[in-house]
Amino acid sequence: MNPGALFGAIALVLVATKGSKAAVRDFDECQTLTGGQGPCDQICINEYGSYRCSCQAGYQLDADSVSCTDLNECDSAHHHCDQTCLNTIGSFSCGCDSGFLLNADGKTCSDINECDEAQHNCEQTCLNIVGGFTCGCTSGFRLNDDGKTCSDIDECLTNGGKGPCDQICINEPGSYHCSCQAGYQLDTDNVSCTDINECDSSQHDCEQTCLNIVGGFTCLCGIGFRLNDDGKTCSDVDECAQGLHDCEQICMNIYGGFSCGCEDGFSLDDDGKSCSAEDNCFPGACDNGGTCIDGDDTFSCLCPDGYKGERCQTRELL
Repeated sequence: MNPGALFGAIALVLVATKGSKAAVRDFDECQTLTGGQGPCDQICINEYGSYRCSCQAGYQLDADSVSCTDLNECDSAHHHCDQTCLNTIGSFSCGCDSGFLLNADGKTCSDINECDEAQHNCEQTCLNIVGGFTCGCTSGFRLNDDGKTCSDIDECLTNGGKGPCDQICINEPGSYHCSCQAGYQLDTDNVSCTDINECDSSQHDCEQTCLNIVGGFTCLCGIGFRLNDDGKTCSDVDECAQGLHDCEQICMNIYGGFSCGCEDGFSLDDDGKSCSAEDNCFPGACDNGGTCIDGDDTFSCLCPDGYKGERCQTRELL
C-alpha cells in the first residue's frame, strides 16, 4: 500500500473522531516538512486523503515511491544528441566527435573543414573529409609515412638513370627535365633526342670538307691535302717528295696536286705524265740541200758535194 495513502487515511479518521459534528477535512502531508516536500525526496503532490511523490526533470522515482535517482538520459535514449551524449546529475549534454563542431541547437554536429580553418599540418595539400582531413602532395612528390610531409620523387632513377628521357635526365624538386648528349638536340616532345647535322648548321670549323656522323662530325680534306693533327685544317701534300706521283721524268709540286715535266730534248706526252724525245731537225735546218740528221739535243747536216759547214752554208773552193 502506498505510504502516502495510508498516512492520509489515518489523518482523515483522526479528524473525524474529534466530534460528531466536525466535518472531515484533508490533511496536507506535503506541508509536514519545510520546503513543501513532505516525506518526498524532491516533489510532493498532495491529494485528497493522500499524496504522491515525483521527481524533477532528469530524475526518476525509485521503487520506494519516495526517493529520486539521476536519470541517465544517455543510456535510456532520452536524448536527441547527434553524436555523443554526456550524462550529468539531473541532466545531460551533447558533444561531437573529433572533426565536428556542436551547432547552436546544442544537439546536432557539423563537420569542421580543417583545410579552410588552417587546423591541419599538411606540408603541401589538404583534403577535407567528413570528420577529419587527409594530406596530399603535388605532382612530383610523394606523401611520407607521417601522413603530413612530402618528399620529392626522383623520376630519373628508372631506365638506368635516364627516367622517361631518351638520353639524359636531370631531377628537380617536384619535376625533371631532359637533355641530350653533345651532337644531339632535344625534340619538341622535350624527351627525345635527334642528331644535329653540324655540317648543315655551320656548327663545325672544318677548313675544307665536313662529314656529318651520328652525334658529331668529322673533317676531311680534298685530293692533294692531308688533315692536320688538329682534326680541322688541311696541309698540301708534296706528292713529288713523297713519291706519290707517276711522272716519267720530272715532278713539280703545286698546291693541292703536282705537275709532270720532261728533261731537255723531251716533250710531255698528251697523258701529262710520260715524255717523248724531241726531233731537233726542223725545216731549213740545213742549207744548200743538206740532209738533217737528228741527234741527242742537237742535229747535224750531211752536205752535198761542194758544200761544208755545220749547216752546209759554205761553198768549197775548187
